[in-house]
Amino acid sequence: MKKLLVFFGFFIVFSPLSFSSIEGIVQPVDKKEKKLLLGDSINLKISFWPKDLKLFEEIKKLERDRFLNIFYILDVKKFEISKNNYDVINIFVKAIVVKPYKKTPFKIWNNSIQNIPIEIRKILVKDLPKKNKDIFYYSIEYKKIYSFKNEILLILSLIAFLYLMLKFFRVKKIKEIKRIKDP
Repeated sequence: MKKLLVFFGFFIVFSPLSFSSIEGIVQPVDKKEKKLLLGDSINLKISFWPKDLKLFEEIKKLERDRFLNIFYILDVKKFEISKNNYDVINIFVKAIVVKPYKKTPFKIWNNSIQNIPIEIRKILVKDLPKKNKDIFYYSIEYKKIYSFKNEILLILSLIAFLYLMLKFFRVKKIKEIKRIKDP
């Protein structure tokens, strides 16, 4: 009887841990098989269950960093609760492939809270022939072609042009009126 009570006590204590283990899947958003080369970009859907909204924040922290040592996350776009299963959270990201990958049963993601097994589906990454050891990432910032000073100058030029056109037509109209009055 004591053994049964001890077993039941361990079951009560450790069962929430086993029931709350989180699993994940990484796959392309369009769910089609992808054969990629290093440096290719891809839109990914990362699914976790049981859902934990803290995982979205953890993935958001990985923006401009590596995920599973295979992907470099450029942008975390959004998250949504799965329409088919309320217990699944889907996180959509734009990523670049930074390491060759062949099918393995799963990868482990350590998000500083726990280790989460993640299966990568429908993605195969080939290595580049004759590549350098390091891959460099360049961030391009787009700037306006013109500055605020140019906008003011453009607006003032437009106002001056309109003023000169009005003045020209007014003078022309006055000359026409004088010509009609003075036959």
